[in-house]
Amino acid sequence: MVTVADQLEENRKKLLDLTLRNRLINYRPTKARTLRIINENHLDIYETLVLKEKQLKFRATKTNIIPVPSSPQSSQDNQQLTDNEVPEKESSEWKPRSPENNVQNRQSNNFLDTPFDEETLKKKLYYIAQESKTIFDEQGYTILFLAIGFLDWYDSPSAEKPSRAPLILIPVELKRGEVRESFSLQWTTEDILTNLSLKEKLKDLGVSLPDFEMPDEKKELMNI
Repeated sequence: MVTVADQLEENRKKLLDLTLRNRLINYRPTKARTLRIINENHLDIYETLVLKEKQLKFRATKTNIIPVPSSPQSSQDNQQLTDNEVPEKESSEWKPRSPENNVQNRQSNNFLDTPFDEETLKKKLYYIAQESKTIFDEQGYTILFLAIGFLDWYDSPSAEKPSRAPLILIPVELKRGEVRESFSLQWTTEDILTNLSLKEKLKDLGVSLPDFEMPDEKKELMNI
């Protein structure tokens, strides 16, 4: 017997874009709409953000670079670029933290490190916060997610380069008390889901991607 819920789910899947234009299938970072997190352990992020339902703040790890005046002859050799001028790059894999860094990281686990300077970080957070709030106010759904884990996959045996896709999506929001305060990241308490677009794409390739089941303890994440 087909229920209304089953029919709605089937219709929703038909609306999915399973081409490489979909950034949930072929992730491409942008300067304005994406924010890369570095030096973090996904287990700690999940524990703090979801299990403890605490807010996380962002931290800049670069200082603002001011170009030093130079002579015309040496300008090309001495030219310095700010982070705004550097194309966005993504690390190819996640690596666990080494044991010797555990103490230091525990002391700062309410912060998310970013590869930007303070000014660039502020601009990125403001733009992302405004855009996600506008969509939510006008259309009533969340478009802002924290992605945990990425899968490198090939669209065909002849593909030369892999596509990258996020595995787990945590619905989040950016909040701040006053205009001059920095933004904090908070889980919306909505369900945390497996990337549905990726799941359906892999199904077409004969690969089954299991649904994400929200663990109640941090140690349960080790088996995911």
